[in-house]
Amino acid sequence: MDENKKSKDFGNRLRSARKMAGLSMEDLAKKAGNIVTRQSISKYEKGVMKPSSDVLICLAAALEVKPEYFFRKNTIELTGMQFRKRANLPVKIIESLKQRTIDFLERYIELESILGVQEKFSNPLIDFTINTIQDVEKAALKLRAAWKLGLAPLSNILELLEENGIRVHEVQNIDDFEGLSARVGDFHVIVINNTLSTDRIRFTAAHEMAHILCEFPKNYQKEKLCHAFAGAFILPKAILERELMKNREQITLWELEKIKQIYGISIQAIVKRAHMLEIVSDFFYRNFQVMLNQKGWKKKEPVEYKGREEAIRFKQLLHYGVSEEIITLSRGAELANMSLSEFMENVRAAV
Repeated sequence: MDENKKSKDFGNRLRSARKMAGLSMEDLAKKAGNIVTRQSISKYEKGVMKPSSDVLICLAAALEVKPEYFFRKNTIELTGMQFRKRANLPVKIIESLKQRTIDFLERYIELESILGVQEKFSNPLIDFTINTIQDVEKAALKLRAAWKLGLAPLSNILELLEENGIRVHEVQNIDDFEGLSARVGDFHVIVINNTLSTDRIRFTAAHEMAHILCEFPKNYQKEKLCHAFAGAFILPKAILERELMKNREQITLWELEKIKQIYGISIQAIVKRAHMLEIVSDFFYRNFQVMLNQKGWKKKEPVEYKGREEAIRFKQLLHYGVSEEIITLSRGAELANMSLSEFMENVRAAV
């Protein structure tokens, strides 16, 4: 590879890392201790100039990446990004999420390649077009049947997605962000804000899964149908009818809390689903919405779902690779994006 190409590749990686961190060139120069100017950073990104090793180390520290990051090949193109509640997200945050997802997937794919494993994705709902709420119910049951889930509560939806070939990336503390789905070649990824309540994480994951698996008429109530699919997948119609029965005039908080704790779905989503399935009337649903606002339960419900939601496959593969000495500790730390000491503490052997 000629030096010009190396410089351009480095520049692209530096730009990606800067956007991943949500920094302007001016911000990066300041965060790096003004060891380099904004103008120099611009030249690095254009491939006109390359930094010295000292400057490179300072830039890596400021951007919270390892120096090796800058020399990794750009191999991934993220397409078809679908956000849940995108409207309030600044462009800078959207770009940061995109670059963070690309970085995660680059490390994930490299880890799979080293170990010779890759969970294949197959869509059980291919060629099944969803036009109506009734189609949503059929699709949710069809997916549960294909994944051999029956009507049982789902203990860890993020792990379930991973088991069926969808990569899951968890991020933290991003205001107004819940989740997104995207595609890289033949496989898919879902990104989740794991600082949300556990029931919201589950519902968001199921909503984004609908974007991946379901075919909708172009621009026709897609978000509404994805929302309905999430509810139907987590809490099947037959279960809700068994729990609440039909034609209810009132529902007690105890009943709603019971369903929430077993099926991991918010009280708001339970009642919305009951209304959609005509278990409760329009009158009840309107009054329930008023009560939610009065009590502040839209932001924080009176009972917390105590289940667990965690994407574990990347960590599991990494621990396997290190423990079997397929991957060195230093390589493992790089893939985990941790310092060597932090990573060594993280992978302490049981014996």
